[in-house]
Amino acid sequence: MADIIVDVPAEFSGKIHIVLHDGAGTTTPDPGGGPESLGTMVARFAAYEAGPHQEVADHMKALGFEGLLPQARKGSASKTPYIRWVYKGSARTVRLYQNSKGLVSDSKKQLDFATGAPGASPVAPVHEVRFYYDAAGKNAVLEAAKAATQYANTP
Repeated sequence: MADIIVDVPAEFSGKIHIVLHDGAGTTTPDPGGGPESLGTMVARFAAYEAGPHQEVADHMKALGFEGLLPQARKGSASKTPYIRWVYKGSARTVRLYQNSKGLVSDSKKQLDFATGAPGASPVAPVHEVRFYYDAAGKNAVLEAAKAATQYANTP
Protein backbone atom coordinates (compact mmCIF):
# COMPACT_ATOMS: atom_id res chain seq x y z
CA MET A 1 0.00 0.00 0.00
CA ALA A 2 1.27 3.48 -0.86
CA ASP A 3 0.28 6.89 0.42
CA ILE A 4 -1.22 9.44 -1.93
CA ILE A 5 -0.68 13.08 -1.06
CA VAL A 6 -2.99 15.73 -2.48
CA ASP A 7 -1.85 19.31 -2.14
CA VAL A 8 -4.93 21.56 -2.25
CA PRO A 9 -4.48 25.34 -2.42
CA ALA A 10 -5.93 27.26 0.55
CA GLU A 11 -8.24 29.25 -1.75
CA PHE A 12 -9.90 26.07 -3.13
CA SER A 13 -13.63 26.14 -2.40
CA GLY A 14 -15.07 23.12 -4.22
CA LYS A 15 -15.54 19.48 -3.33
CA ILE A 16 -12.87 16.84 -3.74
CA HIS A 17 -14.10 13.38 -4.66
CA ILE A 18 -11.79 10.41 -4.32
CA VAL A 19 -12.64 7.13 -6.01
CA LEU A 20 -10.72 4.10 -4.85
CA HIS A 21 -9.98 1.26 -7.29
CA ASP A 22 -9.20 -2.17 -5.89
CA GLY A 23 -7.35 -3.51 -8.96
CA ALA A 24 -10.25 -5.77 -9.94
CA GLY A 25 -12.25 -2.98 -11.53
CA THR A 26 -14.33 -2.33 -8.40
CA THR A 27 -14.61 1.21 -7.09
CA THR A 28 -16.15 2.76 -4.01
CA PRO A 29 -19.67 4.00 -4.87
CA ASP A 30 -19.47 7.25 -2.93
CA PRO A 31 -16.96 9.31 -1.02
CA GLY A 32 -17.25 8.52 2.67
CA GLY A 33 -16.00 9.56 6.06
CA GLY A 34 -13.52 6.78 6.62
CA PRO A 35 -13.55 3.15 5.56
CA GLU A 36 -17.30 3.14 5.01
CA SER A 37 -19.01 4.87 2.07
CA LEU A 38 -22.52 6.28 1.77
CA GLY A 39 -23.44 3.26 -0.35
CA THR A 40 -22.21 0.90 2.33
CA MET A 41 -24.18 2.77 5.01
CA VAL A 42 -27.37 2.56 2.92
CA ALA A 43 -26.75 -1.18 2.54
CA ARG A 44 -26.41 -1.42 6.35
CA PHE A 45 -29.82 0.24 6.71
CA ALA A 46 -31.36 -2.25 4.27
CA ALA A 47 -29.77 -5.21 6.05
CA TYR A 48 -31.18 -3.99 9.37
CA GLU A 49 -34.69 -3.03 8.24
CA ALA A 50 -36.55 -2.99 4.93
CA GLY A 51 -37.31 0.43 3.49
CA PRO A 52 -36.69 2.79 0.56
CA HIS A 53 -33.22 3.66 1.86
CA GLN A 54 -31.44 3.89 -1.50
CA GLU A 55 -34.29 5.84 -3.07
CA VAL A 56 -34.17 8.38 -0.23
CA ALA A 57 -30.37 8.67 -0.46
CA ASP A 58 -30.59 9.20 -4.23
CA HIS A 59 -33.32 11.80 -3.72
CA MET A 60 -31.21 13.68 -1.16
CA LYS A 61 -28.26 13.79 -3.58
CA ALA A 62 -30.51 14.93 -6.45
CA LEU A 63 -31.84 17.78 -4.27
CA GLY A 64 -28.28 18.95 -3.63
CA PHE A 65 -27.72 17.59 -0.13
CA GLU A 66 -24.21 16.49 0.74
CA GLY A 67 -24.06 13.16 2.55
CA LEU A 68 -21.58 12.86 5.40
CA LEU A 69 -20.65 9.93 7.60
CA PRO A 70 -19.70 11.39 10.98
CA GLN A 71 -16.81 9.76 12.76
CA ALA A 72 -17.59 7.78 15.87
CA ARG A 73 -16.37 9.31 19.10
CA LYS A 74 -12.67 9.03 19.68
CA GLY A 75 -11.81 5.65 21.14
CA SER A 76 -15.12 4.09 20.10
CA ALA A 77 -15.08 0.95 17.98
CA SER A 78 -18.72 1.43 16.95
CA LYS A 79 -19.84 3.00 13.69
CA THR A 80 -22.27 5.90 13.49
CA PRO A 81 -25.73 4.58 12.58
CA TYR A 82 -26.76 7.44 10.29
CA ILE A 83 -25.94 9.67 7.35
CA ARG A 84 -25.86 13.41 8.01
CA TRP A 85 -27.35 15.20 4.99
CA VAL A 86 -26.38 18.89 4.73
CA TYR A 87 -27.96 21.41 2.35
CA LYS A 88 -26.51 24.91 2.15
CA GLY A 89 -29.27 27.20 0.92
CA SER A 90 -29.16 30.89 0.16
CA ALA A 91 -30.76 31.77 3.52
CA ARG A 92 -29.55 28.99 5.86
CA THR A 93 -28.06 25.53 6.12
CA VAL A 94 -30.33 22.62 7.00
CA ARG A 95 -29.37 19.19 8.28
CA LEU A 96 -31.37 15.99 8.16
CA TYR A 97 -30.20 12.62 9.40
CA GLN A 98 -31.03 9.38 7.60
CA ASN A 99 -31.21 6.20 9.64
CA SER A 100 -32.84 2.81 9.07
CA LYS A 101 -36.29 4.24 9.91
CA GLY A 102 -36.26 7.41 7.74
CA LEU A 103 -35.16 11.02 8.22
CA VAL A 104 -34.76 13.04 11.43
CA SER A 105 -34.43 16.77 12.09
CA ASP A 106 -32.91 17.55 15.48
CA SER A 107 -32.07 21.23 15.22
CA LYS A 108 -33.74 23.83 17.43
CA LYS A 109 -33.15 26.38 14.67
CA GLN A 110 -35.22 24.39 12.17
CA LEU A 111 -37.85 23.11 14.64
CA ASP A 112 -40.66 25.40 13.46
CA PHE A 113 -40.05 24.40 9.86
CA ALA A 114 -39.70 20.70 10.66
CA THR A 115 -42.90 20.42 12.71
CA GLY A 116 -44.88 21.80 9.74
CA ALA A 117 -43.21 19.71 7.03
CA PRO A 118 -45.01 16.80 5.33
CA GLY A 119 -45.08 13.65 7.47
CA ALA A 120 -43.69 15.33 10.59
CA SER A 121 -43.80 13.44 13.89
CA PRO A 122 -42.47 15.77 16.61
CA VAL A 123 -40.91 14.14 19.66
CA ALA A 124 -41.67 16.11 22.84
CA PRO A 125 -40.11 17.61 24.87
CA VAL A 126 -36.93 17.51 22.75
CA HIS A 127 -36.44 19.41 19.51
CA GLU A 128 -36.49 16.26 17.36
CA VAL A 129 -38.88 15.72 14.47
CA ARG A 130 -39.05 12.34 12.75
CA PHE A 131 -40.07 11.56 9.19
CA TYR A 132 -40.28 7.77 9.34
CA TYR A 133 -41.32 5.49 6.51
CA ASP A 134 -43.73 3.43 8.63
CA ALA A 135 -45.53 6.46 10.10
CA ALA A 136 -45.47 8.97 7.23
CA GLY A 137 -44.89 6.87 4.13
CA LYS A 138 -42.06 7.12 1.61
CA ASN A 139 -43.61 9.97 -0.39
CA ALA A 140 -44.02 12.18 2.67
CA VAL A 141 -40.37 11.54 3.61
CA LEU A 142 -39.29 12.57 0.10
CA GLU A 143 -41.54 15.66 0.26
CA ALA A 144 -40.10 16.64 3.65
CA ALA A 145 -36.58 16.57 2.17
CA LYS A 146 -37.69 18.81 -0.70
CA ALA A 147 -39.45 21.15 1.74
CA ALA A 148 -36.16 21.42 3.68
CA THR A 149 -34.40 22.77 0.56
CA GLN A 150 -37.17 25.32 0.07
CA TYR A 151 -36.86 26.37 3.71
CA ALA A 152 -33.09 26.71 3.32
CA ASN A 153 -33.60 29.08 0.39
CA THR A 154 -36.37 31.20 1.93
CA PRO A 155 -35.23 34.34 3.78
